[in-house]
Amino acid sequence: MFADELVKQHDHKVIYVANEEGAKGTMQEKVVRLGINSPIGIIEDYNPKLFKDYDVVFIDSTQTTEVSHEELVVLKKQFPRTSFVIINQANRDGTSKGGTKYEHLVDAIMHIENKSATMEKNRFPEGSQETIKIF
Repeated sequence: MFADELVKQHDHKVIYVANEEGAKGTMQEKVVRLGINSPIGIIEDYNPKLFKDYDVVFIDSTQTTEVSHEELVVLKKQFPRTSFVIINQANRDGTSKGGTKYEHLVDAIMHIENKSATMEKNRFPEGSQETIKIF
């Protein structure tokens, strides 16, 4: 839904690496169920060569694509005008399965559950720590 909003509201070109769910099956069902009809590139296999033409790249998830902290640093240097939205799986206690190593590379961290987002880190002054309903 976030990718859809980036296309609709900001005219960004978006690609979504759906490695965890795959580009077909469950992911396609979600796209239809949620009424997403924006031109979002959805791919299953992680391939950075495809990122050059996109404004925003979603990587779902760092665990299934095996994108390391170090590789993310390289990606950000290779594509300085591209925003990366990385998705980490969560442990049962809510902590990231990716640990804290990714936290130093990102501008914002949100914990999303039950269609609510809690901003846990935000480098932008207008951000806050409150929980907001999304979409």
